[in-house]
Amino acid sequence: MQLIPKVSTLLTSCLFPAQISTKNSVELVSQDPDEAVDALATRLGLRPVGWIFTDLIPLDTSTGTVKHFRGNVDSHFLSADECIIAADFQTRHPNACHLSPDGHFGSKFVTVVVTGSHRYYYY
Repeated sequence: MQLIPKVSTLLTSCLFPAQISTKNSVELVSQDPDEAVDALATRLGLRPVGWIFTDLIPLDTSTGTVKHFRGNVDSHFLSADECIIAADFQTRHPNACHLSPDGHFGSKFVTVVVTGSHRYYYY
């Protein structure tokens, strides 16, 4: 039996890039972090491990309920644009692999979607 190594990370900070958000989309103004941010992260031994986005807005902060804009969550989870952005990020962060002819195979860069339901709670 071959053991599959566990992959984990410790998230220590989040970068909130400039973006234009609408009811149906999110557009990153620039997908490249500022050079100063990149340099600081490198000096601290940090590197990007993924991205997170949401379609939620607070509905009632006293009860912790939220309103989502995903539409019918049973029909789709990610839009085509969100899939393209996720694929672009994964392409920019390849996984090193000594068994691959070019030294890389796939990506461990993650996409996290925080969304809700018709019951006003988040997942």
